[in-house]
Amino acid sequence: MRLEEAYGLAEIDLPGGHSYVHGPGREGAEKHVAMFNETWIDHYGFTPLTKGDFLYDIESDPDYTPLSMS
Repeated sequence: MRLEEAYGLAEIDLPGGHSYVHGPGREGAEKHVAMFNETWIDHYGFTPLTKGDFLYDIESDPDYTPLSMS
């Protein structure tokens, strides 16, 4: 996904202990894959995601542009 400009999104007031992360990128791939697999494990036809598959998906997509959250 590529965002060409900021859209002026409002700040979200999250409950304590929660935070928003825009895409895990390479650094958070392992945690993202674990969370994804734990979330969908009971879903009919679920196939576990691997870290390698996730990284391939984001790194081979020409429209993927990681955003800096700083």
